[in-house]
Amino acid sequence: MTTIVWDEKVLAADRAHTGVFKTTYKRKIFSPEIETFFEGSQLIAFGGAGPSIYLITFENMLLKQRSTSVSQVMDQLGQDAALSVKDINTSLLILTVDACYKIWLDGKKPLYENVTNTSVAIGSGARYARSILPKAGAFVALARAARRDKKTSSRIDWIGKAPGSKIKSASFRDQIWALLKDRILLRNSFSEND
Repeated sequence: MTTIVWDEKVLAADRAHTGVFKTTYKRKIFSPEIETFFEGSQLIAFGGAGPSIYLITFENMLLKQRSTSVSQVMDQLGQDAALSVKDINTSLLILTVDACYKIWLDGKKPLYENVTNTSVAIGSGARYARSILPKAGAFVALARAARRDKKTSSRIDWIGKAPGSKIKSASFRDQIWALLKDRILLRNSFSEND
């Protein structure tokens, strides 16, 4: 699985990809190579958490079509859920120049929310990242998720909301600082509880 966060400024994700026998490191957020639009706004990037077989469909839909809408993505999620024998945990964060959207499955029902002005996390480490995301930011939230969730790594990719932004890997220094800041926040929360 993975952890992907939006902190109202950047979309960021870890790079762990857990396969049957080993963990590899692959991108979890993607930008289109051609100009594409989502809900009428230029698409910057999207990130997806869940089974990769389903995420490939969304890569093609969002990155290779000129225009896609919330309803098209929700319809596809609904089709995926209907064809699956068990519940699938697929969720997406879609970042455009104007907004950020969260689209996910609740059981077999697709839902969406405009999360532009709020912090949000998806994926296996989301419950760990969510609690500190608003005050600590994306990198520290991902560091917390990496420390608590064995399916999340501390390697981070991120992209800003500005038009023309490119996906970047967080520097080693930024990743170490995020891990340190997580430890400081943890230590301070213990001190406050004494």
